[in-house]
Amino acid sequence: TPLPRLMTQSYNSIAVGRTDGLHSTGLTNVTAYGPGRSKPDLVAPRETSSAATSTTSGVATLLHSVVTGSDANKSEVMKAMLMAGATKNEFPTWTRTTTQPLDDTFGAGEVNVYNSYLMTVGGRYVGTTTPETPVGSHGWDYQSILPGSENALKYKFSIAEGSTAPELSILLTWNVNVSSGFGSQTLANMDLTLTDSLGQIVDQSLSTVDNVEHIYLTNLAAGDYTLSINSDTIRDFGLAWRMSTLYDTPSADFDQDGDVDGRDFLVWQRGFGTLINAARDQGDANGDGAVN
Repeated sequence: TPLPRLMTQSYNSIAVGRTDGLHSTGLTNVTAYGPGRSKPDLVAPRETSSAATSTTSGVATLLHSVVTGSDANKSEVMKAMLMAGATKNEFPTWTRTTTQPLDDTFGAGEVNVYNSYLMTVGGRYVGTTTPETPVGSHGWDYQSILPGSENALKYKFSIAEGSTAPELSILLTWNVNVSSGFGSQTLANMDLTLTDSLGQIVDQSLSTVDNVEHIYLTNLAAGDYTLSINSDTIRDFGLAWRMSTLYDTPSADFDQDGDVDGRDFLVWQRGFGTLINAARDQGDANGDGAVN
């Protein structure tokens, strides 16, 4: 459009478009703010970009009120939760590549307050150089990372046997350091890599021009996976993720005694209302982690 592009191209912000795609799109071209990045970051189902932006601001405000007092209220984590929670089902043409983490038109997808809220429910999981315990299906982290592969921070993801993950969305973001005004920013280069139990690379996000990295996978098979974050400099970051799962064979036999009876109903009744990370013996019949 003939309007100035300056603010929509900034790093430490969220540029918002419309779900119908009728907004300025493509790669950034303001040299001082790093050309070649996809914008917008998110879209929302409103009739103008201004209304879509205010809607997304409202979602951010709600999330911020939930996590007040924790590191989840950092701008990096807020941005990560908003973008990791975004949905892609509305966009048959949505795509990303290893070096371009966001879609040219729809960014990370359509903002979804419930998906992002579940990450606040999941809570913080601290990445380490030698992780031992798998993270939950939804969660976040905020910390600083040191440069070098030996300092890579890692997170274990586990999909139980007899289950599949229809969707895994991971978003890493960090702020550009601005020392003395326009044109003085310093961009750290961070990467995301997901490997399987054999150490084989499943997916990567390796942009050299963005301050976001995004991995999005569907129909991930059962097994253990490791997410690694690498950086070329010391920098704090926000990380957020959501993973949906389903049992290959649904069943309401929660006590696994071969029938579905009153005892199973009692298990379901006691677990009712659990939003994430519920097991079958807690009343989850289809493996999505919720008892509903």
